[in-house]
Amino acid sequence: MEDASLAYQRAQMKLLGENAAVTALVADRIHDLVPQGTPKPYVKIGDDVAMGDPADCLERSVVLSSRIHVYSGAPGKAPAKRIGGAIVDALDGADLDAGPDWRVVEVSYVRSAWFDEPDGLTTHGVIEHRVMLDPA
Repeated sequence: MEDASLAYQRAQMKLLGENAAVTALVADRIHDLVPQGTPKPYVKIGDDVAMGDPADCLERSVVLSSRIHVYSGAPGKAPAKRIGGAIVDALDGADLDAGPDWRVVEVSYVRSAWFDEPDGLTTHGVIEHRVMLDPA
């Protein structure tokens, strides 16, 4: 059986890469490993924490804390927050296909945080979703 976080990451990448609002802001710059020299803005996915669901004693359900990072070099925080808003709109409550091993039960927005990077030029946003998955 495939790891639940990998199955979700693939579904998340597909959804964001096909979402017109997200790609209008970052083009195809959605990565789990950001290539050296990638121009900003871009999105980094794959920072997930997986936990068993203690309320589910019959299945091997998984709850993910999924974090998406947004990096923008445009002045101010507004451009990065627009990207974040498009990501939240795309993922919150989305019906995702996680492949043959897992079924995405729920994707719910938890929080966002916005920071200035030490270079003084880059805004870094972190968007967190709670994701529930059940074995298919």
